[in-house]
Amino acid sequence: MYLSNGLSFCRKRRTSCTMDGFCLLYLLMILLKKSGDVETNPGPDRIVSEAEFIKLSKLIEPSYYKEVGVNLEISNAELGQIIMQHLQHTNDALMTVFTRWRDKQPPGTDIRTLLAEGLERSDLGSLSGELLAGSLVPKRTGENKKQIMSAALQRALTAIANGLLLQAASKH
Repeated sequence: MYLSNGLSFCRKRRTSCTMDGFCLLYLLMILLKKSGDVETNPGPDRIVSEAEFIKLSKLIEPSYYKEVGVNLEISNAELGQIIMQHLQHTNDALMTVFTRWRDKQPPGTDIRTLLAEGLERSDLGSLSGELLAGSLVPKRTGENKKQIMSAALQRALTAIANGLLLQAASKH
């Protein structure tokens, strides 16, 4: 398809450049609407968000610190260094344990499942279940999502229309 000659499949007769521009604008609008929001279906939820790590670090009792760390294959020596760095604050230390563990995982790893298994081995089955269910952190409701997407679409279409009108005006 060669755009400088117009879209032959979009018009029955050549009336003006502006008509072709609006036809192109209409096609772009259809494509934008069809493509939808990428986040609507991001694929399997294998990652664990920072908010979930924070929530876990607050929910896990300090007495479970070493057990969780060992079950995530962090050495006792490293666990000792981490807890000392954080001045015995287990919430902060657990956060470091989680992020170091996550960073050691190869790409494509199902982080959520592996972490849930580590929590299960640490006798934290209820947290493991919540993690797998995705119920640790409340989901955003997305009530404003349609309004935001609609406004973004409107701005994009306006910019395209203005560009097409300028192009049509410069040809005349």
